[in-house]
Amino acid sequence: GSVIPDATAYDGAAVEATAYIDYLTHNRIKDIPEKVMVKVKMAQCAVADVCYKQSQDDVVNAVASESVGNHSVSYAVSKVSFKQRELEKYSKAKIYLRGTGLLYGGLR
Repeated sequence: GSVIPDATAYDGAAVEATAYIDYLTHNRIKDIPEKVMVKVKMAQCAVADVCYKQSQDDVVNAVASESVGNHSVSYAVSKVSFKQRELEKYSKAKIYLRGTGLLYGGLR
């Protein structure tokens, strides 16, 4: 991950990213060649960046408007849909996992 500022923040995002990659690959990341494992690790780092960024987007609430008399503050919360979040993670993972056979959802 290049977006995540420290190791503690990376740990949480990495757990989520690993679970997502396992889901995406139908838990087939076992006994795979080292060349493919490097791609899996790169996908996990890329997805961890996305997970971290998405968690930060949830925390940051920008002030949309503020009144001084009787002090009223309104916050603009930009919520991205679950589908959009999943698409963003999938797009990052697909960059590294395409061509490995791990994204194939059918029977073998």
